[in-house]
Amino acid sequence: MKKLAYLIGGEPRLIQKSFDQNKIYKELCTQYEVDVYVHSWTQKFKWTDDNAFYRFARTEGYYPPGSTVEKANIKNIVNEYSVYNPKEVVTEEYNEDYTQDDFPFGQYISRAKAYKSATLNGAYDYVWLTRSDIIGEGTLPTFNKNKIVCPETVFEEDRGLFRAEDWYYAGPTDMFKNLLEFADDPLSAIKKLDDNVWLASNIDKIRNTHIWQAILTGADGADVFEGDKIKWKLPNY
Repeated sequence: MKKLAYLIGGEPRLIQKSFDQNKIYKELCTQYEVDVYVHSWTQKFKWTDDNAFYRFARTEGYYPPGSTVEKANIKNIVNEYSVYNPKEVVTEEYNEDYTQDDFPFGQYISRAKAYKSATLNGAYDYVWLTRSDIIGEGTLPTFNKNKIVCPETVFEEDRGLFRAEDWYYAGPTDMFKNLLEFADDPLSAIKKLDDNVWLASNIDKIRNTHIWQAILTGADGADVFEGDKIKWKLPNY
């Protein structure tokens, strides 16, 4: 059986609820030998009924005006993730320097750290890079050499961008090696994105999915990414 590292990074959101409903994770465990690696920040954005819609609109910056952030307890985070029986859970204090111009680059850094942990602790055929607060249902994708699978992909001609949502990216382990720079030297890696020609030319249209594409491929990834047929959603708070 092929080995797969299931990598969860970012803020610890809705862990139990997502685990209970995520049929994709459970199906992966029947098809692969799965090890779970978690990296989490203690920082936890406080979503409420009043600002939940802002997750999709984002008309005035990344975070809603007047938003608040709470600090999660490390022991509680580790306990919550125990439902995955993880190989490793690493929780750190969030470095505010990772948020620049209201944009939280920590989400990429965290998943990169989970990737590095997996590469140091085992040899895996594939990785599945994801977050704690998603629910998926549908047919598992087929992993192909030199391809990264992600939610159904679209090239938005009117915006000049190749786009996929950021629920997950998965594929052969070595296709994610660019993440190591974000794990080892996050601030330098963030600065390097400023010099990315593709990002710079589209900076007024960028969403975090495009930053994932730039990190993993250096550009839009149109020749690398393959879309899946999985139905993804975020659970309600």
